[in-house]
Amino acid sequence: MKRLRFGVNLLPYGVTYTRLLDAVLRAEQLGFESVWLSDHMQRANLDVFECWTAIAALAAETKRIRIGTSVTCASFRNPALLAKMGATVDHVSGGRLELGLGAGYDETEFSAYGIPFPSLQVRIKILEESIQVIKTLWTARTSASFDGEIFKVSNVLCQPKPVQKPHPPIWVAGRSSRVLDVAARLATGVNMVPYSGVMEKRKLSTIDELAGKISELQSKCETYKRNPSEVDRLLYSGDGGIIIADDEEALSKKIKYFAELSDANPDELKARLSELSVLHGRPDQIASRIQQAASAGFNYILLQFYGWQQGVFDQMEDFARRVVTRLQR
Repeated sequence: MKRLRFGVNLLPYGVTYTRLLDAVLRAEQLGFESVWLSDHMQRANLDVFECWTAIAALAAETKRIRIGTSVTCASFRNPALLAKMGATVDHVSGGRLELGLGAGYDETEFSAYGIPFPSLQVRIKILEESIQVIKTLWTARTSASFDGEIFKVSNVLCQPKPVQKPHPPIWVAGRSSRVLDVAARLATGVNMVPYSGVMEKRKLSTIDELAGKISELQSKCETYKRNPSEVDRLLYSGDGGIIIADDEEALSKKIKYFAELSDANPDELKARLSELSVLHGRPDQIASRIQQAASAGFNYILLQFYGWQQGVFDQMEDFARRVVTRLQR
């Protein structure tokens, strides 16, 4: 069984760059494997940092922690250009890039930036061909070409090649059968969330349902004559954050505190608590849920933490010191 790894997901919205850098350096100091930034152009009326220029800057400020995108929308950038961007960040970081890619889902965001928003079937095809273009350019010895249904590039020279060989890890986000098929054929790993649908209508999944998705992924790997152990399985489990509290009274106080800190409704925050999405409770309870996820087949857990955007890091610190240490015994 592969070592269980932990990463921190940061939403670069409504914060200063100084605060974002502070969170990344704190995650590195606490021993997390990686830090990931989401890739959106706009979120409500908040200030939003562009993902790739931000991770390039963060890569230059860090020494050990891996830097990822969770996740870059394949439709936002030409894949040949994205290959060049990724190779550059891999050099800036000394070989620490993790490339997460998804099909995209927010039609409003696409329309605002003048980006076509085709059907999901076409968007998944864009995702698939983007991975093919990027891998081709990252691994070709000299110039390379690609002639697909969506993308056609000719005699592209992507130099220098990435530091990581044969190429940086490529993660595919999603859990539909088509996305799992893409992951089984082309990706280093798959990035799953424990829910489906938009925030207002989302349906939470059980451990058994997620285990079924991993079984489906493994079957697809076998169909393509690929060892299933070659495809890592990441669970993005921190939807909003984690609340670590030693008893029910402390939990209620922290729910109220973090709601007020982010100008949210405490009742709405409490309603979002779940065993897989918004982890909450004592350190041993949270560790137990993560162990269940590991038993289901996940070997990477990606988390968000309440408070960091306001400069409060106690949940990140508590998780590293009271949950991770428990799991590593």
